[in-house]
Amino acid sequence: KHLNTAPSFYAARRDAKRYELHITDVTENVAELNEIRRLLLSMNPDVKIIVSVSPAPLSETFSGRDVFVANTYSKSTLRAAAEIFVNSHDNVDYFPRYDVVMMSARTNVYGADCLHVSDAAVGKMMRKFLRLYLGHESVPTAFNELAYLEANADVETIVRRGELVSGFEHWQLYGKKKGDSYARLAAQHP
Repeated sequence: KHLNTAPSFYAARRDAKRYELHITDVTENVAELNEIRRLLLSMNPDVKIIVSVSPAPLSETFSGRDVFVANTYSKSTLRAAAEIFVNSHDNVDYFPRYDVVMMSARTNVYGADCLHVSDAAVGKMMRKFLRLYLGHESVPTAFNELAYLEANADVETIVRRGELVSGFEHWQLYGKKKGDSYARLAAQHP
């Protein structure tokens, strides 16, 4: 089995022999994508699949390589696997969010931390995705995830514990209804 994130320090220390680093290659990723497709087809023979590559860069690596080199290898591997997979099946499409972000000026697409794609850029891509694949036109919501979490430490704690997916989920459920600082902070832009 594979994890898509490093185990916690305590988990690795408690059972050091349980974990090992395995860096996958294009062939392994294509095989995994084909297995996912096979499973989806077994549940729905008419399934349409959309694949994409995350534009968020690695912030750390355990490969022993420089993080920039590890990130380039990782994204190149995933992008090549996605291309092979898409070209092999009529029911698979590729949504180019990685490509759009990589070909854009960093200041236009990344947040201040240079790791997370900005809310505005994500919003644009998601509106394009919804229009292309669902024929749905949507209006952007004035919300800034990073500013909201920074201004609401209690919400950030809840999100980090996994009780909510994001600050936006909190804002939708509670903040915008309260009309208090949660709602005001949601509309702030850095």
